Amino acid sequence: MPHRKRTLTITDNWKAFLVDVDHALSQKFTLRCLGGFVLCAIYGLPRPTGDMDYIEIAPIDKEAELVSIAGPESKLAKKHGLFIHRTGVAHYPYEFESRMQHLDLGLPRFEMFVLGPYDLVLSKLCSDRPKDEEDAKYLIGKTALNWETFLNIWESELKSLVPPCHETSVRLAREYFAF
Repeated sequence: MPHRKRTLTITDNWKAFLVDVDHALSQKFTLRCLGGFVLCAIYGLPRPTGDMDYIEIAPIDKEAELVSIAGPESKLAKKHGLFIHRTGVAHYPYEFESRMQHLDLGLPRFEMFVLGPYDLVLSKLCSDRPKDEEDAKYLIGKTALNWETFLNIWESELKSLVPPCHETSVRLAREYFAF
């Protein structure tokens, strides 16, 4: 399946952390990520983040290795003040993989795919945190997202999977789209 390739734009601290993680890995790892790190790395979100959230990892049977190397309690986390972890509860459209984007880290053993902008906005709007709604508003303003495409993904892939309270968030998001 083809994925658009994106360029990494992150702080020197994140670069150093990711290089250290890559050096410590025993084999190639692929993460599928979402959240604030993605917003910072691709879209220049000015709010700093100290974690990288992932929803899937391959190989899954080696997840413990990644956690020991880069998880919240790892030596690298203590050294850099940054960490990688599986996200808790997150909602995202069920066909997100078809819209994932490759984030070129330039590292031999650490590969990352990230949610596309529509999926990222929807995942943010379906959380219960005000900062996530602000992140969604930022991303909508930063990109040229189309309201009809956004609404179609919501209606066909996500609406039936989330609590009704999130329908209000999605309806309110319409004001963030430029018409």
